[in-house]
Amino acid sequence: MTKPLKWLGALFGQASANQPARPEPQLQYSAVPLASLTRQEIYERIWTWLDANASKRRKEGKEEPAPPKVITLAKALPLPGVATDADFDLAFTEVLRGHFEYFYSEKDKHGIALYEYANQGLSVYGEAAIHDERCNASLRTSAAYQFSFAYESEQYSRSRQTKL
Repeated sequence: MTKPLKWLGALFGQASANQPARPEPQLQYSAVPLASLTRQEIYERIWTWLDANASKRRKEGKEEPAPPKVITLAKALPLPGVATDADFDLAFTEVLRGHFEYFYSEKDKHGIALYEYANQGLSVYGEAAIHDERCNASLRTSAAYQFSFAYESEQYSRSRQTKL
């Protein structure tokens, strides 16, 4: 019978007689499963992150100013306490395919990326949420719709139809 190699045990975090086990990493926040958050809580987390960070973006270790459309839309989003389901849908959709796509993979203090929040928030519409007509109809009733990428896209499509 052969003895296990000490370095192999250390490689996989197993303690040996000469070496204690690696300590478990300490989380800096209380981990709340994303699926357990309500749409209101998800919106609040995205809104809070945008409120603090929408005017700038960290890119390759440097901060750069965000485009004016991004800042305008971020400021137009209603406060979490008064936001409606339509406002939730607008914020989530803008993260996935709109002006907030600029911050798609940015993470908040909980270590969760904005796109993860947005996907969870839109999960009520199923797999292809951003293409769901119910979701798109909801966007049009949001208080911030006129500042959104969805609105710009709709206006562009209408102008193209009139030219044809």
